[in-house]
Amino acid sequence: MNADYFFDTYAIIEIVEGKENYRKYQGEPIITTLYNIYEFTYYLLREHDKEKAEKVLDKLNYNILRPEEENLFPATKLKLENKKQQLSYVDCMGYQLAKENDLRFLTGDQEFKDKENVEYAK
Repeated sequence: MNADYFFDTYAIIEIVEGKENYRKYQGEPIITTLYNIYEFTYYLLREHDKEKAEKVLDKLNYNILRPEEENLFPATKLKLENKKQQLSYVDCMGYQLAKENDLRFLTGDQEFKDKENVEYAK
């Protein structure tokens, strides 16, 4: 895979919104899961109308990583070991997929800031 980052939903939103802290990631291939695109679509519909949401999604160049059964236990173990932090299921799976695919987990989520293999940008 010719990419460096796995984009969580927060990172996708920040890229699309043109936030300063994410400018250096513009142009990077957006590698993510369908679950992150689902969360992103929810954000678009909440903040904009359906027409605008569809336009943004049509323009967004992303590639989907698909979780497999063997990803379930490591992702669930991460969530369980960090239950006080209330990490989302989607983020735990994304983090696991990033590690397995030699990608840095790109996020602005404070709960991931000091974890291994994370590119934290707020």
